[in-house]
Amino acid sequence: MGRKKDNWNLGWFFYHKAGEGDGCPPDPAGSGLTPGYRPVKLPHDWSLEYPFDEKAASCGSGGYVETGIGWYKKIFTVTEEEVRGKHLFLCFDGAYMKTRVWLNGSRIKEHIYGYTPFSVEITELVKTGRGECNVLDVEIDNSGQPGSRWYSGSGITRDVWILTVENSYVAENGVYIRQKKVTRQYAELMITTFCRNQEE
Repeated sequence: MGRKKDNWNLGWFFYHKAGEGDGCPPDPAGSGLTPGYRPVKLPHDWSLEYPFDEKAASCGSGGYVETGIGWYKKIFTVTEEEVRGKHLFLCFDGAYMKTRVWLNGSRIKEHIYGYTPFSVEITELVKTGRGECNVLDVEIDNSGQPGSRWYSGSGITRDVWILTVENSYVAENGVYIRQKKVTRQYAELMITTFCRNQEE
């Protein structure tokens, strides 16, 4: 199969609460949805869903919009065949602002900047048994206000992907190209590729 990257923008649920977070997912590792969750499609910006408010903590520099804490949940299944001899990664193109990720109740990632992509391997934590559900919880904390000089939005504001690779694969951001010499007639380039080999 080689390398496979699938879009994961569908099948999410969202729960919003104002103020600061407590660092614990609502209904941690549970397949049920606590009251207040509703279906959403990514990319999603919850600040767009509220009226402008002159008293909002985001102030004028942030657009007078609602911020606070948002929780995203995705419930999914993975077969044993899908992960045998493979590695699975979740790839977020961007989420504003501070992001914490849990899988099946285990905290697996924290990312503190809202404009850069990040990824996390989930191979060892996914459940593959018959009828087993995996629960992904993502906390987006945009309560530190005022936090921007312009409108930033709040939430998982860019695409999410599930990446499947073989045991041997090119590392994330593992290809580098630099020019060694450039003349009017030719250019000499150096290409460096970093690979990972996780054969058992």
